[in-house]
Amino acid sequence: MCSVGRSTLLNVTCGLQASYDAELLALHELVQQKVSTLLSDPDNVVKRTLLMHGIKHLCVFFGRQKGSSLSCPCGEFSSPVT
Repeated sequence: MCSVGRSTLLNVTCGLQASYDAELLALHELVQQKVSTLLSDPDNVVKRTLLMHGIKHLCVFFGRQKGSSLSCPCGEFSSPVT
């Protein structure tokens, strides 16, 4: 953890890590919204295409723990894909 009173370099590193974490979280949320939109599309071709060509990349992007807790193809579906 970052603490007050450490060297300037450590404080800069902690600030960069916090910024990285915040940006990664924002990016995950944005991608999750887009994936949810695609999965709720009434056209099954859209869902099939996402699952056939993007599932592996999405699971790597979200990671196993986050992927399994989200309504995304890596985890449990909130609705069945037909």
